[in-house]
Amino acid sequence: MSSGKLLVGVLTGMAIGIQIGILYAPEKGKDTRKKLSKKGEDYLDDLNEKFGHFMEGVNTQVDKINKEIKDLAEKGKEAGQDLAEKGKDVSENLASEAKSKSDQFSKDAKSAINKNS
Repeated sequence: MSSGKLLVGVLTGMAIGIQIGILYAPEKGKDTRKKLSKKGEDYLDDLNEKFGHFMEGVNTQVDKINKEIKDLAEKGKEAGQDLAEKGKDVSENLASEAKSKSDQFSKDAKSAINKNS
């Protein structure tokens, strides 16, 4: 049951209970008002307690979600760092290979020029 439905149910029950109490009160008005006031306080205390439990549950869920978000962010950061390291290694290898091929091309070009001279 959702908390909204629970709250509406509690308030409705409280209102109905008060009306029935007034209609069937065999006591003096002063005594009836005291009893109704006490009953209203009891309902309010019960409602506050239930709301407190509800808020504890909400806070627990929020804390759990925050922890999961933090864990996911940390995993994402680690994955990004790993990817950056791999990218750096690949680019260094490609640069080294390009330099090697460029050096070889220069040697071949000089050799070809020397043969044709």
